[in-house]
Amino acid sequence: MLSLPDRGAFVGRAAEVAALQQAYRDEWVHTVLIAGEPGLGKSRLVSEFTSRLGADVVALVGQCPESGDNGVPFAPFVSIMRALLRRIGIEELTALLPVTRPALSRWLPELAMRAGSAEPESDRIRLFGEILTVLEQLALARPVVLVLEDLHWADDSSQELLAFLVADLAQRDLLLIGTYRPSDAEPLRRLVAGLRRNPGVRVLNPEPLTKHEVGRQLAALLGREPDPGIGTRVFQRSKGIPLFVEALGRALRADPDRAPEDVPADLSELLLDYQSGLPDDAKALLRLAAVAGSPVRGGLLESATDLTDDALDLALRQLTEQRLLLATDTGYEFPHSLIRDAVYDDLLPIERKRLHTRLSHALIADDTLRADD
Repeated sequence: MLSLPDRGAFVGRAAEVAALQQAYRDEWVHTVLIAGEPGLGKSRLVSEFTSRLGADVVALVGQCPESGDNGVPFAPFVSIMRALLRRIGIEELTALLPVTRPALSRWLPELAMRAGSAEPESDRIRLFGEILTVLEQLALARPVVLVLEDLHWADDSSQELLAFLVADLAQRDLLLIGTYRPSDAEPLRRLVAGLRRNPGVRVLNPEPLTKHEVGRQLAALLGREPDPGIGTRVFQRSKGIPLFVEALGRALRADPDRAPEDVPADLSELLLDYQSGLPDDAKALLRLAAVAGSPVRGGLLESATDLTDDALDLALRQLTEQRLLLATDTGYEFPHSLIRDAVYDDLLPIERKRLHTRLSHALIADDTLRADD
C-alpha cells in the first residue's frame, strides 16, 4: 500500500529471488512467508519473482486491507477469486468446481448464475473446501502462485482460511506466498507461529540494502554515479530501506543542491501514514517521543506525559506492536530517524514549544532522567 511511482532499478535481492525460485521448484515446499519492515521491498520482491515466471503460470494477488477485523471478511481471497474468474472465465471456473449451488457463489454472482445460488446452510468448511478444490484442480493444468499481501492486517476469517490452505495444500504446482510486517501483536504472532510449524513452510527475512546496493539504486534513479559523499549520507539516512532510498534519490534528482538529510514531502506523507489507525493517546505519545529524541528514556516519557499509568502502558504497547517505537534497555527508540523527523516536522511550532517545555520541566524536576553525558 505504501508504494511510490517511478520505483527505480531493482537492485540486490538476488539471494531472495533465488530462494523463491527454489521454493517454486521444490515439491516439498508449498508456502513462503516474507517478513520485513515497511519499505523494505517485500511486494517488489514478489513482483519481480512472479514477472520471471512463464506465461502459463497463473499468479493471483490478494491484499489484506488495513481495516482488519472491521473490514470485509475474506477480503484478500475474494479479490483472488474474482481475479481468477477474470483470468480463466466462468466456464472453466465452473468446470473446476463441479457442484451445484456452491458456497463460492456468494462471492461470485457469475458463478451463482451458472451453478445456482449458495444454499442457506452452506458453512465455512464447505467454502474452504471449495476454494482448496479450485486451486488444486487449476494447478493440475498449469502452475499457480497465490500471493497474500500484508498478512499483519488479515481479518480473523482470512487467517482461518489461510491456515486451512497451508495445512491442506498438497498439489505440486501450487505455491502460496505471504508478506507481512513483523509485529508483537498477538494475532499475528499466533498466526505466523502456527504456519511455521508446518514443514512445507519457508520464511524469508530480507535485509536492508548494503551501502554498495544503495549506490547502485541511486545511480539508477539519478542517471549517473552519485557523489561518494552523497551516497554515504543517503545510506546513513535511509538505513538501506529501498523505499526511503527511492524517495531521497528522486528528491536529489529534482534538486541536486538539496541536502540528503531533508525529508521529501511525499516520503513524509508515507511515514506519517504509518500512524493511521492509532488511537489518540498513542499518537500523542509518539509526538512526545519525537520531540524528546531517539533514543528516549522510559522514565522521561512517563514523567512528561499527562497519560495515566494504564493509558501510558496501552499506548506504549500499541506503538511497539506497530513498531513505531522499539524497546531498548532503558527506554524506547524510533526504528528509523526518518520516521521521527516526519512526526516532528508535522508538529505546529506551538505544539513543539509546548512539548519541549513539558520535557524540560520533567528533566529539571528529576536529575536521574538526564543522560549520563
